[in-house]
Amino acid sequence: MQTPELLREAWTRNMGANAALLDVIPVHALLAAVPAGMPIGQHLQHLALDVCKWLAHLNADRASALRASLPAWNGQDSDHAFLRHVREVWLGAEESLIEEVLAGGPVDRLPHAADELLPVHMLVHDAYHRGQIVAALRANGHPAPDVETFWGPWRS
Repeated sequence: MQTPELLREAWTRNMGANAALLDVIPVHALLAAVPAGMPIGQHLQHLALDVCKWLAHLNADRASALRASLPAWNGQDSDHAFLRHVREVWLGAEESLIEEVLAGGPVDRLPHAADELLPVHMLVHDAYHRGQIVAALRANGHPAPDVETFWGPWRS
């Protein structure tokens, strides 16, 4: 595989891990947090908005539309609408971001040495927050996702 295809494949698998995580977060666990950490709801809002922030460097109109469709987390548990919107915005922005990166465009759109490094940056960022979310679930007595939830998309 060439670099663009490998990058696309890695990104698709990362999106699969993110979607799998969203599938197993109990809606009543949005307030769960580790000591001195953000609640799960705040992690999710950050993840969705952060990818929109980076997408804005590449396609401001698409990023703005996605950002506008995400209601602010109300700081409550059992916010089904918030979880649904996070899924749509986070995964939609990730899909748009990889398309923009692979399409190329003007140089210096991003503060990275190469546009292709942004998806790698985001893979690490997503993994960090997935770990924080799992730690918050465990620390608050919620069942943690099975390891296969995260590794399954990478093994298929």
